[in-house]
Amino acid sequence: EWPEHCSQDMVYPVLADILQRHGVRSFGPSGCGQPDRTNGLGQKFPLTCWELSSVTTEQMILDLVRVIAQADNMTNMHEAEKYFKKHHP
Repeated sequence: EWPEHCSQDMVYPVLADILQRHGVRSFGPSGCGQPDRTNGLGQKFPLTCWELSSVTTEQMILDLVRVIAQADNMTNMHEAEKYFKKHHP
């Protein structure tokens, strides 16, 4: 478990497998650290978490907290998509 593994990375693949047996489909990577995963059209999936384990400096932490705060104040998905495509492609 933590710090070597993330709980979500351990549980989500099992959960997805169980749900698929009941007709629920899952899309995208099953956990963190998979920025190159794509759909059938070759489009990258967004990261499934904030990847906090890759934050290595105080400045990076502050930048990440600012981005999370900005996202928290967005009113809808379209506003978030527009912002992140422009500022964090």
